[in-house]
Amino acid sequence: MLSGRTWQNLYDEVRAFKRALPEDAQVKHRGFAILFAPPKSGQLLLVGLNPSRSDSSYVTEYPAAEKSFPAEHLYIGERGGKLGRELMGMLVARSNDSADQLGIDAWQEIIRGTKINVFFFGSRNWTEWNKESFWGSGGHELRRQVEVKCKEWTQHAITLITPSRILCEGLAVFDQLCEIFDRIPGEEKAVTRPGCGNQRLYVKTQIRVDGVSTPILGILHPTGGRGRSKDETVTLGEEIIEFCIAP
Repeated sequence: MLSGRTWQNLYDEVRAFKRALPEDAQVKHRGFAILFAPPKSGQLLLVGLNPSRSDSSYVTEYPAAEKSFPAEHLYIGERGGKLGRELMGMLVARSNDSADQLGIDAWQEIIRGTKINVFFFGSRNWTEWNKESFWGSGGHELRRQVEVKCKEWTQHAITLITPSRILCEGLAVFDQLCEIFDRIPGEEKAVTRPGCGNQRLYVKTQIRVDGVSTPILGILHPTGGRGRSKDETVTLGEEIIEFCIAP
């Protein structure tokens, strides 16, 4: 239990950390975001890797954490962009019908819950995040320090949310969360992509969040997976539906 930790603590720490970053580090001049939906306990939590935009809408400088909370889920309306559309497409792929009721039910579970990222600071994309120049004179050592702090904050945030289950946008996100939280032995199931060696299509297990066993599902990123087949898309959609609306 992260005793005494609050959303206000978290926002204050992230703001202070960002302000202290070296001026020559591009990451300092990107925005940051913690929540992409209002924080709701006991609901499904969607987790991505990091904010992919670099504009000022990601800067959160309000003194009170509650004023920084989004009014609604990122994926409501047009703001979800390609990622939201691809995820919804997976959910209706088995019937190829946008009115597929199970797909709609799963989608409602997703947008009823909360969304965060493992790393709170923005970059144009993950390629930029990986470039040493993005970190200025601090180089990869600064990147390591930022990622360590972000994982600490992510543990803080997820413990505050106490989700019923966690859906990971990408297998890298799943791996990061399984480093942050303890896995429960004997609960893991992984399915690999046919003809792609050991590349995973999805993987699920249980982790302990504040002592509570919490289901977690990691999927091939909705906008990634070069050459993802129709069958793979259907399989992912069915797995997400079962995960989202299981009792």
